[in-house]
Amino acid sequence: MLRLNMPEQRNTLSTPLMVEIARALTAAETDPAVRPVVTTGNLKAFAARAEIDELAQSTSDDRIESSRYLTW
Repeated sequence: MLRLNMPEQRNTLSTPLMVEIARALTAAETDPAVRPVVTTGNLKAFAARAEIDELAQSTSDDRIESSRYLTW
């Protein structure tokens, strides 16, 4: 089970969180003992939104080159 657990931010999809999600999914994919991956949030939210402040401060080139997009 993959649990998003940043309750203060309501699991806002920031670059660091998205990188961690990608790492966890890659690890699950390479582990033969893992079959399905169930993704869940915490008690407050599954994932509230993208990190708008982070996106607003970046340029188009920044977004293209960032690890946020490279991981997906």
